[in-house]
Amino acid sequence: MVVRPSMLYGAECWPLKEKHNTKLSVAEMRMLSRLRWFGHIKRRPCDDPVRRVEVLDLTYVKKGRGRPKKTWLENIRNDLSLLDLNENLTFNRTQWRKRIHVADPT
Repeated sequence: MVVRPSMLYGAECWPLKEKHNTKLSVAEMRMLSRLRWFGHIKRRPCDDPVRRVEVLDLTYVKKGRGRPKKTWLENIRNDLSLLDLNENLTFNRTQWRKRIHVADPT
């Protein structure tokens, strides 16, 4: 899988402690669960309440100071690019499940 090497980029020169290994595993599992949920949402009909959130307009919400928070969709797009996946692959459920259910290399 490509997730762990990309998270460890630049960290090859120090030993990995068990707590760091646990945090990496948690980050991987969270990413994979986000992708599973994304596939579930994309296969739903367009008029489903879950899909209405995709077109939700938040321009009227007052923004706070600092950097804007990352949206769920931005996280998903980052995960998709990290695993070299396409949004259209979600409609083929068998291929989607094969691509996102990758065994942990450790």
